[in-house]
Amino acid sequence: MLGWLHFLVLVLMSALLGAGLSSSSLIRYLLDHAEKLNFHVNIIDHSEELILSKTNGHERSTAIMIDALNEKERAPYMEQADLVISMLPARFHVEIAKDCIARKIDLITP
Repeated sequence: MLGWLHFLVLVLMSALLGAGLSSSSLIRYLLDHAEKLNFHVNIIDHSEELILSKTNGHERSTAIMIDALNEKERAPYMEQADLVISMLPARFHVEIAKDCIARKIDLITP
């Protein structure tokens, strides 16, 4: 069952902020459906090793090593995104939400 993922059929590029412990299942779920639904997942975290441990180099994913909390570093990647999923700690969601509102990008937070 795809559930909420059905709306991602039109999504060309998503940005997932954070590759910590709570993102493992989501990353696996997104990558399991990425080819069928024709989308790509950019995963933003400071650790390439952490990202690659969760994606196993999946062709529909890109590891981006920046400080996701730094607005200037994340801005170019958010500009490319059709959807942002923030798996950062909740205290950072407000700043991410402000960026998404300014860019008219949909945002999902847990």
